[in-house]
Amino acid sequence: MLKRNVGQRNQLGAWRIMVSPFSRFTKARYGLDSSSSHKDKGYMFMPTTQFGFEWQKQVSKSMVYYGVDVGWFERIEKTKRTIDLQGNDHSDVIVARSRQQIDMMWLSGFAGVRHYITHRYSVSIESQLRFKYNVTSIGYTNDGVRLARDVQRTKEIEPFSYYLVTLSYNF
Repeated sequence: MLKRNVGQRNQLGAWRIMVSPFSRFTKARYGLDSSSSHKDKGYMFMPTTQFGFEWQKQVSKSMVYYGVDVGWFERIEKTKRTIDLQGNDHSDVIVARSRQQIDMMWLSGFAGVRHYITHRYSVSIESQLRFKYNVTSIGYTNDGVRLARDVQRTKEIEPFSYYLVTLSYNF
C-alpha cells in the first residue's frame, strides 16, 4: 500500500492506494487406476485495486488514523480436465472445462494506530468494517457443450479485527 501525506499541523491526512496483480498457472497429471489417466491444466488471475483517504491525529510518538476505502477485486479461474478412460489407445477421452469468475466491490471504514519506533521506522495495526457486493459466475462444459452455469449475487458486511499489520520505513 502506498500513502501520500497531505496537510499540515492539525489537518493531517493521507491518500492511500493499493494495486495487487496476481496470476498462477497449474498443471497436474496422475493416474486414477491402471486403465485411466487424468490431466489438469489451469490458470488463475486476481487483480485487486483499492483507493482511499485517511485522517490522522498525532499523539506523542503514535498516530491514530481513520478513514474510508473503496475497492475492486476480480478472480478469473479456468481449468481444463482431460480424463482418458481406456489408457494408451485414447479411445474414450472426456474433456471437461470450467470457468469461474468472482467480481467484488467494497466500501470500507477503517481505524488504526501507528507507533513510531524511530524517526524512520513504524509499526501499525488497522481494523476494517467492509460492506461488499459479490457476483460469482461458474460455468461447466464438456466437449464444447454447456453442462451448467450458475450466477450468485451477494451483499455482505465483513468485519476485520486486524486487517493490516505493517512494519514501515518512512522516506
